[in-house]
Amino acid sequence: MAKEAQPINNIVWIKRDELSANLYNPNAVAKPEMRLLKQSILEDGWLFPILVFDKSIHIEGMTNNAERNVYTIVDGFHRYTISGDSEVYSLTDGFVPCIIINPSNPMATTVRMNRAKGNHAVLKMSEIVVNQIESGVDINVIMKNFGMEREEVMRLSRRGGIALSDRVRNADWSQAWVPDKRHR
Repeated sequence: MAKEAQPINNIVWIKRDELSANLYNPNAVAKPEMRLLKQSILEDGWLFPILVFDKSIHIEGMTNNAERNVYTIVDGFHRYTISGDSEVYSLTDGFVPCIIINPSNPMATTVRMNRAKGNHAVLKMSEIVVNQIESGVDINVIMKNFGMEREEVMRLSRRGGIALSDRVRNADWSQAWVPDKRHR
């Protein structure tokens, strides 16, 4: 993809009231870091846009946009949260920088962004893995999309209450032992 076609070239300023959180975000930020985020925006300005779905997109169980009247946040929920603070809000009259995207797997996009930044809540991640397995997504695809090892997918799915038989239905098995036919 040429540099001109990169999403970062399409930042738009959207009124914060037109944004809505997604229903699956596994990220959590502690209060001291939220204060630091506010300080950063106040002192340095907006350095990172919020990634959002177009208003026309609604995905049952993932977005709160059945009326198709809001942009759903894919990444940047905490920047969005801070943008509601009166000091931050007044910087841009309530507008926030956004990039409108339509990823093929929005959960994977959110997970990759969160993991790359180093903040990730295990319980919410477990819910995402369970959602993917229950939706029929192959474990190898989950591993690839979310940057996980097989053990991590198994652990998170177990934590989410998925039985082992459901977790391994598409797993690859090694030939650990082959019976010796001479001793029959």
